[in-house]
Amino acid sequence: MRCSYSEIGETAIGWWLFFSGNLILAVVTISVLLFFKMGFDLRLAIPILLKWEIFITVFSLIIANVLHLHKYFISRILPVKGFVRITLLYLPSFWFAILIFSYTSFLFPFVRMWNLNLESPLGFVMLFLLFFRMRAQRNINDPKGPKLRLPIEDFNKSKFKPFGVFHPGVDFEKEIGTPVYAVADGKVAVSWPYGMNGNMVKIKHEDKFSTAYTHLNEITVNCGQMVKEGDLIGYTGNTGHSFTPHLHFEVRYRNRVTDPQKYLKEFKLKDEKFKKKKGQKKKSKK
Repeated sequence: MRCSYSEIGETAIGWWLFFSGNLILAVVTISVLLFFKMGFDLRLAIPILLKWEIFITVFSLIIANVLHLHKYFISRILPVKGFVRITLLYLPSFWFAILIFSYTSFLFPFVRMWNLNLESPLGFVMLFLLFFRMRAQRNINDPKGPKLRLPIEDFNKSKFKPFGVFHPGVDFEKEIGTPVYAVADGKVAVSWPYGMNGNMVKIKHEDKFSTAYTHLNEITVNCGQMVKEGDLIGYTGNTGHSFTPHLHFEVRYRNRVTDPQKYLKEFKLKDEKFKKKKGQKKKSKK
């Protein structure tokens, strides 16, 4: 059985940090609103916060283990992809965490404390955050930028996933060891293992643009090195939080994620295709 405890730990910590940060913000906001509305005792929020932190820890560990099992074992039996895969993995993990938490709550006396006014909106916020992390994240109004070559040659368009579920960017599904090339001239800013991204290369380009290449099996450039468009920077892999061998590619402006399809030479926006089809239909009606 293949088991990478560091990989499981990184995934669990990533989920825990995401939910914990938003939980603290939600508890403070809801508590303050209740305080002005009905004189809510703010001290009640502390045990409720601790209770939810325990639940989040359990949930994060379950998700990390389920994703790890899927990556190496379940995917061979149940080869579902996209939003269906994410739903089948995350929602059962959420309900399983609730089940475990309910049966072990007797270990923590303060967990039995319940305040409907605070916990009802908290439950809604946590479910909303779960669905937010499951859906594709897109940015609009991205600035004009450079025209970039593709990071991988001779790829099958059916294996190209625009803005894969759960994370921004684009995925190029390729077997391990496929060469990855710099999409434009620039300076290497990152060339080492980078948490859930696995082995990662980040290149800074002109006009405050940068590109990131993650889940690499091998990196062939060093930090601070100047690269030209088309230079070899590494090989595709399955490192970090990755379900299948692929290259996750991002284009950033001022370190803000943009839609890579707007900058890749070989791709056209879906909106533009839709407008063309719409225009053709109007002409045919006339």
